[in-house]
Amino acid sequence: MREAKRSTLALNPLSFYFFWDAIAVGVAPIYIASLLKDGGQISFSVVTVDSALVVKGYILYMCGGFFLHCGLRTRPLLMRVSGPNPSPRFASQTALMMVVGIVAGWHRNWFAGAGALSGILQWSSFAAVCTVALGRRYFPWSGLTHFSVLCVGCLILAFINLDTGSKYYIMLAVFPLLWFFVKEQPVRKMLPVVCVAFVISYLYIVAPVVTMARTSNAVGMDDPRAQIYDTLRAHTTSYASAGTLRMLTEDFLFRQYPAIPMAFLAGHVSDYGLQWGATMDYAMYALIPRVIWRNKPNVSRGAWFTAYLGFSASEADATTSTGITASGELYWNFGLGGLAIGMFIIGAMKGYLWSLSGANPLSNPFLMLLYVFVTFTMPDMPEAVTVVVSSIYCAILFGGTAIAYRKMFGRDKQVSPPPIDSPLNRK
Repeated sequence: MREAKRSTLALNPLSFYFFWDAIAVGVAPIYIASLLKDGGQISFSVVTVDSALVVKGYILYMCGGFFLHCGLRTRPLLMRVSGPNPSPRFASQTALMMVVGIVAGWHRNWFAGAGALSGILQWSSFAAVCTVALGRRYFPWSGLTHFSVLCVGCLILAFINLDTGSKYYIMLAVFPLLWFFVKEQPVRKMLPVVCVAFVISYLYIVAPVVTMARTSNAVGMDDPRAQIYDTLRAHTTSYASAGTLRMLTEDFLFRQYPAIPMAFLAGHVSDYGLQWGATMDYAMYALIPRVIWRNKPNVSRGAWFTAYLGFSASEADATTSTGITASGELYWNFGLGGLAIGMFIIGAMKGYLWSLSGANPLSNPFLMLLYVFVTFTMPDMPEAVTVVVSSIYCAILFGGTAIAYRKMFGRDKQVSPPPIDSPLNRK
């Protein structure tokens, strides 16, 4: 809460990370401990992890989070860039960001050659809707019109994010609405009701439907949106009757617990030793754009790790992505020292990008894109290499622009005196 109060927008990369980890390493471990009270085992994909490794994995994950936090704390030592006051074209710039995000999200193959940059562009529409949610004073709309535009924007985001097949990104589409209720004092009293509706929609609709869509007979469909829609239509009654609130909540807490991959990898290191970069060899070509290398192998390791665990016959056959986690990948390859150094570097890179977004990112949609990208990717670190690569691309894309803004708008412009022959100088 204290970190959130320090932020102009009530939410920043560090406060959102704390908010997310309040469930991931606060509430969820209590549920996991209840499952292990008799010394049992935890299922992870098609393997099991015993209680001792679960405890070790939790400690290692917390160590990774600590060094990530330390890296983020280097931000005050870095250059801070303040954005300019909103220009007269602020509304049109926000609309342009929305269009870019819709096109990048709807036609992902068009931007496939851009590599990690395409992933950044896909956040443009989310940044635009967040700008609408938080920048009410910047738009010449009435209260009802502003709220209607915000709701329509959230619906568009949800429809676009269906293509990801990710519960996190589908629910993230509604987050600008929550942010709006947090920031706007007149409607803040409705925030508890909105939060309850948010949780219920996730537990009873999004989570069961997306989960069944991944394992249903429609899994071979090319369009994830159609796959989710067909699952929703076919299982409207079955998932509602089969899943009680307790079962769905327990499933949510189990999946939110982030230390299970780390526990599995800790046991792997004990049995087989460190990999010393063998599973991170894709870092050698990760930065090469697909425009240059058309047949570049897949950089994300989620499908590969699913196959490694034995849940699918091969990476190509994997229908789900299993995150190694950045902490897990670093520990698996380089041990505790590599975990500490690697997570500190990732935190410092995130902190640098955070500083580039400026003291008031809301004043410019371009800087707002960087701000929301850094903030909302904090809990989404499936591997260490992909996080580093996306951060480097962000620095390339936004670094020069932020420095240009600093030179153009870093100092207040002085008002020139009137010309000598001006009527103001005449007595």
